[in-house]
Amino acid sequence: MRAQARQDIHQTALMIAGSCLGSSTVVVDQSFASTLGSGSLSTLSYAIKVTGFVLGVCGIAVSTAVLPHFSALAARNEWRELRRSLHSNLRIVFVGTTILTIAVYMCSEQIVHLLFQHGAFKTGNTLVVSQVQRMCALQIPFYVAGILLVRLISSIQANSILMWGAVVNIIVNVILDYILMRKMGVSGIALSTAGVYLVSFVFCWIALSRRMPRLAGGKQD
Repeated sequence: MRAQARQDIHQTALMIAGSCLGSSTVVVDQSFASTLGSGSLSTLSYAIKVTGFVLGVCGIAVSTAVLPHFSALAARNEWRELRRSLHSNLRIVFVGTTILTIAVYMCSEQIVHLLFQHGAFKTGNTLVVSQVQRMCALQIPFYVAGILLVRLISSIQANSILMWGAVVNIIVNVILDYILMRKMGVSGIALSTAGVYLVSFVFCWIALSRRMPRLAGGKQD
């Protein structure tokens, strides 16, 4: 009982550490945007609003749908079915979010005009914000697909993957922000976020690919 309690505390601590590190993406992006001059930070803030809403809705939907299912399969040690379910859900997520991303990308200017262009927000602002919003939208498939992997990782109590993944995210975020900001300005910062979530997805996928065969054999961390 004590061993189980220690394991639960350890896994919880790793998950909290990973969440805190992962939430630093917004802080890092805003810090870089603030160095670009007047209006850059507000442009980024407007540009991420629509994408943030989409990610929030999709994230809640995916989490609600898959977490109980993944947890139940993991509890019964049905690893083959768990992997099959993951692959099936990933296909659905990538198809659905890719269509959604294309829609946001193509209609970005109209969306910004409808939601924000009033008062002091002029046509020029709409054009700039819509360009940045297009770059923000590219993160949608990787972010939502990443949620599936995160929920699976939580289900099998492998939260050390989340912690190290968050560390990798911070490093990649700083590097990409610095490089792309110099080439593309605020749009580069938005594009770097998509790159961060792509790297995060790949990292979690590789880590899970290595961990799942061990779990299938009945071994634990």
